[in-house]
Amino acid sequence: MTRPLTPNVDAVTLRTCEGCGKGLSAAEGLHWSVCLACTKARHRAAVARGRCCCRAAERRPGELVTQGGRRWIPCRRCLGAIRAVTP
Repeated sequence: MTRPLTPNVDAVTLRTCEGCGKGLSAAEGLHWSVCLACTKARHRAAVARGRCCCRAAERRPGELVTQGGRRWIPCRRCLGAIRAVTP
């Protein structure tokens, strides 16, 4: 007699970081959605008043964001503004 194939409920699903896309460890995936490097980058962006402080190789441009009359392109890694688009 064979058992039906069902997913293991106790298995930990591997998650990826929302910022850089790298895989999170099992311990990180249970608690957080971003890795430690992206968390540090988001802190640096907050200290820099919303400006992206990532190196050029680490920047991950996102979609154009509009809030009121202001528009900018954010970095997905640190959530800081890479470039202001408002004329």
